[in-house]
Amino acid sequence: MTDANAQHLVRIHIDRQPYESPRRRSGEALYALAISPNTGNCSVHRGDQEDEFIPRDAHEVHLKQDEHFYSQKAINIIVNGQRKEVTRPA
Repeated sequence: MTDANAQHLVRIHIDRQPYESPRRRSGEALYALAISPNTGNCSVHRGDQEDEFIPRDAHEVHLKQDEHFYSQKAINIIVNGQRKEVTRPA
């Protein structure tokens, strides 16, 4: 890797694990970096004051140095005959 390429990388944390990533990355690539496809329906949230959901698609995500992300596993449950989705840490 050249110095020019290294300048475009930032360190981010997903579920408290550090990763090197390009500053601009698709949501799909962000998931592929740390979320196993076998974990099922997971979502990634930017860990700011108010959690921001990061969609698993081609939408571009702008990453900042030492930014923290957290994954959550979505679970579908039935409450009073209605389907609900709840999340918990993956």
